[in-house]
This record gives sequence, structure tokens and C-alpha cells, in this order.
Amino acid sequence: MNEALVEAGSQRFRPILLTSLTTFFGLLPMILEKSVQAQFLIPMAVSLGFGILFATFIILLGVPVGTKLLEQITNTSPNRDTVQSTIAVASDTGS
Repeated sequence: MNEALVEAGSQRFRPILLTSLTTFFGLLPMILEKSVQAQFLIPMAVSLGFGILFATFIILLGVPVGTKLLEQITNTSPNRDTVQSTIAVASDTGS
């Protein structure tokens, strides 16, 4: 699993980062606009731009870390077959 996470992260890092940064920098002129006509669009551009940056870091860091944590949690829990056999033995003995 570690190798798959590292490989996927290294393959997808550049495309995800470039797409997110170009979108943010495309919105930057609207964020920095000072004209009266653009005043009602600036909050939308700010929320889109910084939302994309935030989501990028969540995708690049949070998803692999969450996947690894989930794998560790499921690997440390008891095996399903072991639990079922323990239940079967306990029910056979009348406990």
C-alpha cells in the first residue's frame, strides 16, 4: 500500500498542482480588480480561488494520509474469520 500511495502521489502531484495554480492565477486579476463594476464578483472569485487552493492541499496531503490511517486501523483490528470462529465456539459451549 505504501508503494501505491507514493507512486500515485508522485504521478498526480504535478497535474493536480498545475491545474489548481492556473485556475487560481486565472482568478487573481478579478480578485485584485478595484473597479465598481467588479465589486460584486470579487467575493465569488476569492472564495473560488482560495477554495481551490485549500482543496488541492486536501487532495494532495489529506487523502493519502487518510488512506494510510484507514489501512492501519483495519489491519490492527481482529480478523473477521477469527471473530466469527470465536463466536461460534462460544455459542457451541453454551456460554
